[in-house]
Parts: sequence; structure tokens; C-alpha cells
Amino acid sequence: MIVRLVHLTIRADQVDAFLKLFERSKHKIKASPGCLHLELIGETDQPHKLSTLSRWDSVSALDEYRNSDFFRETWALSKTMFADRALAQSYQVVSEID
Repeated sequence: MIVRLVHLTIRADQVDAFLKLFERSKHKIKASPGCLHLELIGETDQPHKLSTLSRWDSVSALDEYRNSDFFRETWALSKTMFADRALAQSYQVVSEID
């Protein structure tokens, strides 16, 4: 299983627009083959610093999503709202407790 964290710094005047875009997009992202979990989290003291946390059953499932037209279009729109470059990190789940 892969855990993907994408850290985003949103321009202060674009936070509401970004949240609306995420709300419109989240169900389609979650419905992508191999997507097991998706959430948007924010820093407690800086509301313009958000991160997506997602779980994928494999690197290939994540790559398939990242190569989709939906991702390219959504990411292009999202990037117009960024105050800084996004930082994406992928992790392999080594051990898990349910």
C-alpha cells in the first residue's frame, strides 16, 4: 500500500476557491481504481497550508490516476491557486495496525 502526502500552500485569497474545487473533485478521486482513502487536512494555525493524504493499493494505481485527464485538468486549475510549489511525497506502508 502507498500513502501519498501532497503539501500545498494556497494563496490566502484562494483558500475558499480551493476548498470548493476539492469538494467537487473528491468523489471522483476516491472512485479512481486503487484509491483506498482520501482526505484533506490543514495546519491548525495556518489555514492556507493544506495537505492531501491518500492511500493507494499500488504505485501503478497512483501513477494511473496521475496520468489521467481528470488529474491533469484539476491539477492545472489547482496550481493557479498556489502561493508556493507543492511538495509531494509517497510512502510504502511497512506495518499497519487496524
